[in-house]
Amino acid sequence: MADGETVGLLAVYDAREDKHLEPGDDPECAYLWRLMVDRAHQREGYGRDAVLQAMDWARARGLPRFLTSVVPDVEGNALPFYKGLGMTRTGRIDDGEVELEIRL
Repeated sequence: MADGETVGLLAVYDAREDKHLEPGDDPECAYLWRLMVDRAHQREGYGRDAVLQAMDWARARGLPRFLTSVVPDVEGNALPFYKGLGMTRTGRIDDGEVELEIRL
């Protein structure tokens, strides 16, 4: 929210609370499932601030890692955004998405 206006959405969860983890999923992480910022408000720092707040939330919960995944070959590829936050590739590809992590 900014000045009473919704500018985006962030969905993150504690994998320790996920009863439906798949083989290979990290059970000791916070996982950023969705980040969407309205096109009219992109490049204003909202996405960065939201992810940094989510990382703080994960640290406060005692989680050692923060993960997300991105589709690498689409317009507006998010890899540079997440790399700019210090995230690196884990080497895992899940349903065609590149998984990224940062140690907290």
